[in-house]
Amino acid sequence: MSAVDIFLHHKPRKVLRFIKNKRNVSILDVAQNTDTTYAHTFNLIKKLESAGILETSKAGRKTEISITDKGIRVCRLIDEIERTVRSDADFKQDKGIEKLEYYRDRVKNVISRDYKKDCRNMRMILGRYRQIIRKMRPKSKKGKELRGEILREIEDALCRLRK
Repeated sequence: MSAVDIFLHHKPRKVLRFIKNKRNVSILDVAQNTDTTYAHTFNLIKKLESAGILETSKAGRKTEISITDKGIRVCRLIDEIERTVRSDADFKQDKGIEKLEYYRDRVKNVISRDYKKDCRNMRMILGRYRQIIRKMRPKSKKGKELRGEILREIEDALCRLRK
């Protein structure tokens, strides 16, 4: 496993950030504060040291670990990657909300028609939209509220059509 492969995992990122924030810490401190075993932390630090990302120095029996300039640059790049990935996830959530808004417009369009002319067809269309929207599972609070609002509008319209 190369140094590049290491940063795709959660624990190595956590270890690197801890060392960056604390400076001159022991392997035991890193292991305890990052929920990793001592052996795993030791091996990880050796790999990062051989890649030039960390430096170790002996102070008696204690081994102190510090981050290099290269390690700080790597940490910044990891943060940038995470921000990019998060923004893509946010984009997907926005896309889900866009879909809900599209269906809300379609539902309002159907509801605004003269329902006395084609009551049966409108019930079928609204019923289908209800099925589609029920299957949608937005994660954001705004998406959940929008989904509930659309479903209430559909139910109200269907009640009016049954009368």
